[in-house]
Amino acid sequence: MRLTPIADRLKGQGFKRVQGVLELISLKGPPHLPAYYVVPDNEVAEPNKLVGGHSQRTEYRFGVVIMMEGAAANQDRTSDQLHEEELKVINALLGWIHPDAATGVGCDYAGARLMTLSGTTISWIVSFRTRRMIRKVGG
Repeated sequence: MRLTPIADRLKGQGFKRVQGVLELISLKGPPHLPAYYVVPDNEVAEPNKLVGGHSQRTEYRFGVVIMMEGAAANQDRTSDQLHEEELKVINALLGWIHPDAATGVGCDYAGARLMTLSGTTISWIVSFRTRRMIRKVGG
């Protein structure tokens, strides 16, 4: 599935500095933060269900990496900024239908996890899944 529609959806929801996986791996220095990167995770296909052609459903997983700077130490409370950013990403994509998805199939939340801690920067990935159909009749 294409990553551009996902990035465009986030931008349309007010996110700034949204890019893709190739931009993430080519970072030369720290970007302006927070930044968001749409990355593919995996795609798993069901067996073909057609004779003389192909018709397969797939489950496609992708993630949005949230890259943030650490907050200044505050003795009175712990920062919830990462949680707030994660909720914004979930709200922007939960139920949204990717243009390449199977008809009427919206994005489901699939979990989140820590990617990296580096110096004063954290990378947290929020994962989603959707489904699509691959069809080809004949040779």
